[in-house]
Amino acid sequence: MPTVPRSNDQLAMKLQLTAAALGCTTGKELCGRFAAVNPATAFTVENAYKWMRGKARPRLSSVYDDWAAVLGLGLSPQFLATASFEALAEALRPHFFLSEETIAGIADGAARMEAEAAPSGASWRSEHILVGRYLAISPAWASTRHGSLIAGPVDITARPGGALSLSYREHLFGQTVEMSGRLAVDGRTAQCTLTCSSTGRLFYFALIVPAPPGSLVGGLFCGNALHDPDARPTACRIVFVRDRALGPEALEARARYIDADATALAAELAALGYGGAEVAAASLLGFLAAPGMGLTLAADTAEAGAIGMALDRLIAG
Repeated sequence: MPTVPRSNDQLAMKLQLTAAALGCTTGKELCGRFAAVNPATAFTVENAYKWMRGKARPRLSSVYDDWAAVLGLGLSPQFLATASFEALAEALRPHFFLSEETIAGIADGAARMEAEAAPSGASWRSEHILVGRYLAISPAWASTRHGSLIAGPVDITARPGGALSLSYREHLFGQTVEMSGRLAVDGRTAQCTLTCSSTGRLFYFALIVPAPPGSLVGGLFCGNALHDPDARPTACRIVFVRDRALGPEALEARARYIDADATALAAELAALGYGGAEVAAASLLGFLAAPGMGLTLAADTAEAGAIGMALDRLIAG
């Protein structure tokens, strides 16, 4: 695990680690935790902005008292003030879920943090939460598989400089279709425009960034259906379920169509490392089938064309 030698950077990394452990996705949320234990805390939004970027250090020792109270683990204020990033990570891991990816992402990102990088303290945390390997599950768009779900692997990786990239693969009628693009993160939301490697078509994800440990990313998926006679513009809900058990090769093997029922979804969740997930599977199915609509929302090309022709006839010659 890389270590940033400057003391200000170590403080920034330790505060970022604390935020990740507590599930705070913005600096403001972490400030709220400090205010809850001490309404007069010096851990204000303005100070947090500087401290979490390694631009300054607290001048009041009471900040470390508040920090110890926020964590509630019996760690001394002196330990929090002097411990290394690695020592704090080891102290937190038995009590909070902190993945190796999260810890390494904070350590790797500290060296390149710049004052102008982002207007809020959320972007680095959101990026580190999202990095990982997932199984995407969404309604099938092909008219021949209407009512089914489709599963495919998703990889979210960090590029040099801290930007994220997203790769998504589906197995359609004996062919693997891959699409990829840059993932832009803005606090609690993320967006990605993907290009299909085989057709050049564009697709779009609008996603909700979860709190740590980030087991599920939900959102919307839209584009034009590949295996559809009319290539209808289509949209649906989609989820990325983080892989905690399979590994890359076994995850690839799960790219296929699956039944749209809670039993099938529970089997997928169990394979991914979430045992006893029957209740969660039923909720997941309810999310994918949005209330008041079917599994997918498609724009009918014939209907749109007929309306367009009716308007065309109204154009003055």
